[in-house]
Amino acid sequence: MILQIPILNPAPIPQRGDKMSRDEQRQKAAMFRDLLIDLLNEHGPMKAAQLVALTNSKLSTVREYMSKLTHEGRAISTHVPAPGNGGAGWVAMYSAGDGLAPLKGECAKQRTLTKYPLHHVRDDLVSALFGAARA
Repeated sequence: MILQIPILNPAPIPQRGDKMSRDEQRQKAAMFRDLLIDLLNEHGPMKAAQLVALTNSKLSTVREYMSKLTHEGRAISTHVPAPGNGGAGWVAMYSAGDGLAPLKGECAKQRTLTKYPLHHVRDDLVSALFGAARA
Protein backbone atom coordinates (compact mmCIF):
# COMPACT_ATOMS: atom_id res chain seq x y z
CA MET A 1 0.00 0.00 0.00
CA ILE A 2 1.40 3.39 -0.99
CA LEU A 3 0.96 6.19 1.49
CA GLN A 4 0.09 9.48 -0.15
CA ILE A 5 0.77 12.69 1.73
CA PRO A 6 -0.86 15.86 0.42
CA ILE A 7 1.60 18.70 -0.24
CA LEU A 8 0.40 22.16 0.63
CA ASN A 9 1.31 24.91 -1.82
CA PRO A 10 3.47 22.79 -4.10
CA ALA A 11 6.23 24.81 -5.72
CA PRO A 12 8.18 23.51 -8.67
CA ILE A 13 11.66 22.51 -7.56
CA PRO A 14 14.28 23.23 -10.22
CA GLN A 15 15.83 19.97 -11.34
CA ARG A 16 19.17 19.47 -13.02
CA GLY A 17 18.84 20.53 -16.63
CA ASP A 18 15.76 22.69 -16.06
CA LYS A 19 15.95 26.15 -17.54
CA MET A 20 15.75 29.04 -15.10
CA SER A 21 15.20 32.61 -16.13
CA ARG A 22 18.06 35.10 -15.77
CA ASP A 23 16.33 36.75 -12.82
CA GLU A 24 15.90 33.42 -11.06
CA GLN A 25 19.57 32.60 -11.62
CA ARG A 26 20.66 35.97 -10.25
CA GLN A 27 18.36 35.61 -7.26
CA LYS A 28 19.63 32.10 -6.51
CA ALA A 29 23.25 33.26 -6.82
CA ALA A 30 22.63 36.25 -4.53
CA MET A 31 20.98 33.99 -1.95
CA PHE A 32 23.96 31.60 -2.05
CA ARG A 33 26.45 34.46 -1.67
CA ASP A 34 24.46 35.80 1.30
CA LEU A 35 24.38 32.30 2.81
CA LEU A 36 28.18 32.03 2.55
CA ILE A 37 28.67 35.41 4.22
CA ASP A 38 26.18 34.50 6.97
CA LEU A 39 28.05 31.24 7.63
CA LEU A 40 31.37 33.08 7.83
CA ASN A 41 29.88 35.65 10.22
CA GLU A 42 28.41 32.90 12.38
CA HIS A 43 31.30 30.40 12.45
CA GLY A 44 34.32 32.63 11.80
CA PRO A 45 37.12 31.95 9.28
CA MET A 46 36.74 28.67 7.39
CA LYS A 47 38.29 26.72 4.53
CA ALA A 48 36.35 26.02 1.35
CA ALA A 49 35.95 22.36 2.32
CA GLN A 50 34.22 23.38 5.55
CA LEU A 51 31.84 25.64 3.62
CA VAL A 52 31.12 22.74 1.25
CA ALA A 53 30.12 20.56 4.20
CA LEU A 54 27.78 23.24 5.58
CA THR A 55 26.15 24.14 2.26
CA ASN A 56 26.04 20.67 0.69
CA SER A 57 27.40 22.01 -2.60
CA LYS A 58 30.42 21.38 -4.81
CA LEU A 59 33.91 22.56 -3.93
CA SER A 60 34.28 24.33 -7.29
CA THR A 61 31.02 26.22 -6.70
CA VAL A 62 32.10 27.43 -3.26
CA ARG A 63 35.52 28.50 -4.55
CA GLU A 64 33.93 30.38 -7.46
CA TYR A 65 31.50 32.26 -5.23
CA MET A 66 34.16 33.00 -2.62
CA SER A 67 36.41 34.38 -5.36
CA LYS A 68 33.59 36.67 -6.47
CA LEU A 69 32.89 37.76 -2.89
CA THR A 70 36.58 38.48 -2.37
CA HIS A 71 36.72 40.61 -5.53
CA GLU A 72 33.57 42.44 -4.41
CA GLY A 73 35.24 43.18 -1.06
CA ARG A 74 32.62 41.31 1.00
CA ALA A 75 35.04 38.53 2.02
CA ILE A 76 38.72 38.17 2.78
CA SER A 77 40.89 35.33 1.51
CA THR A 78 44.14 34.55 3.29
CA HIS A 79 46.51 31.72 2.50
CA VAL A 80 47.79 29.79 5.50
CA PRO A 81 50.00 26.69 5.70
CA ALA A 82 48.10 23.46 5.08
CA PRO A 83 47.88 21.36 8.24
CA GLY A 84 49.64 18.02 8.29
CA ASN A 85 52.05 18.77 5.47
CA GLY A 86 54.82 20.21 7.60
CA GLY A 87 54.28 23.62 6.05
CA ALA A 88 54.44 22.32 2.48
CA GLY A 89 51.43 23.71 0.68
CA TRP A 90 48.92 26.42 1.38
CA VAL A 91 45.17 26.53 1.87
CA ALA A 92 42.80 29.49 1.54
CA MET A 93 40.97 30.62 4.68
CA TYR A 94 37.92 32.77 4.04
CA SER A 95 36.37 35.25 6.43
CA ALA A 96 33.62 37.80 6.14
CA GLY A 97 34.72 41.40 6.15
CA ASP A 98 35.16 44.59 4.23
CA GLY A 99 38.20 43.29 2.38
CA LEU A 100 40.49 45.93 3.86
CA ALA A 101 42.32 43.99 6.58
CA PRO A 102 43.73 40.54 5.83
CA LEU A 103 43.47 37.68 8.30
CA LYS A 104 46.48 37.10 10.46
CA GLY A 105 47.85 33.63 9.79
CA GLU A 106 51.07 31.89 10.55
CA CYS A 107 53.62 31.98 7.77
CA ALA A 108 55.83 29.04 7.05
CA LYS A 109 59.57 29.61 7.26
CA GLN A 110 61.12 30.21 3.89
CA ARG A 111 64.56 29.03 2.91
CA THR A 112 66.79 31.78 1.60
CA LEU A 113 70.21 31.49 -0.01
CA THR A 114 72.88 33.67 1.49
CA LYS A 115 75.79 32.24 -0.52
CA TYR A 116 75.76 31.07 -4.07
CA PRO A 117 78.09 28.23 -5.06
CA LEU A 118 80.87 29.38 -7.34
CA HIS A 119 82.31 26.93 -9.82
CA HIS A 120 85.25 29.06 -10.94
CA VAL A 121 84.66 28.23 -14.57
CA ARG A 122 84.43 30.81 -17.28
CA ASP A 123 83.53 30.63 -20.92
CA ASP A 124 86.44 31.30 -23.33
CA LEU A 125 84.87 34.54 -24.54
CA VAL A 126 84.25 35.77 -20.97
CA SER A 127 87.83 34.85 -20.03
CA ALA A 128 89.14 36.79 -23.06
CA LEU A 129 87.12 39.86 -22.07
CA PHE A 130 87.37 39.80 -18.26
CA GLY A 131 90.29 37.49 -17.46
CA ALA A 132 90.46 34.12 -15.81
CA ALA A 133 88.16 33.27 -12.92
CA ARG A 134 89.48 33.93 -9.42
CA ALA A 135 89.84 30.91 -7.18
